Amino acid sequence: MKKNIIFGLHSCLSVIENRPEDIINIYLGNYVEKDKIKKITKELTLLGINYKEVSKKMLDDLSSDGNHQGIVIENKSKKLKLLEDYYSNFKSPKQSFLMLILDQISDPHNLGACLRSALAFGVDCVLITQNKSAGISDTVSKVSCGADQILDIYTCVNLASAIEKLKSYGIWFYGADQEASDSIFDIKPDHPMAVVMGSEGKGIRRLTRDKMDFMVKIPMSKKIESLNVSVASGVVLSHIMANRGNKDLS
Repeated sequence: MKKNIIFGLHSCLSVIENRPEDIINIYLGNYVEKDKIKKITKELTLLGINYKEVSKKMLDDLSSDGNHQGIVIENKSKKLKLLEDYYSNFKSPKQSFLMLILDQISDPHNLGACLRSALAFGVDCVLITQNKSAGISDTVSKVSCGADQILDIYTCVNLASAIEKLKSYGIWFYGADQEASDSIFDIKPDHPMAVVMGSEGKGIRRLTRDKMDFMVKIPMSKKIESLNVSVASGVVLSHIMANRGNKDLS
């Protein structure tokens, strides 16, 4: 069985609370003050999940960068769903449907941060391109605080053709670009939506851009040209959530 490594307090707690059935092993540092991991050990006890107390060196060896905060989880590796196999899931989407599409986001830190924003702001699913995109990795899991383990994440071979298919189901597409004339703050998100964010530096590809219903920008001070893609994703998704009246998604 292929394993995935999750580490860090917030990421691991998210997995424990949301996908305990995928956990294979949990390792806690035998040197960590009990108060620091009290919430985690309490949750594990409630769920009847056993854990192993191990040395810091073992946790360092298990995690990719050593910044594990005294906890590492081995869980079942999450396989991305190929969108082309799941088109039927998107027929007759609810009015509040929201998808985030990441067009060739190659930095795992940016991908992780985008996924964290997606989970925070009520995104129903995420689509990442198969080509020139960062995959789901230990780093992505850490940066996303475990959001990658909770969200429905799809990948596709041909994004332009996937957009055409999804549009036929009544989903409206909004591409984010600072050169656009329309503001994200002027849209009324009262219909099924997909927000498309482009890659670092290059933005949304032309073929993808040509498929958009609207191109929108984030109004901001002239003192800065652009935002990091993960920050921009958070701004756009937060605006949509607020305008739909979803002030608390818990």
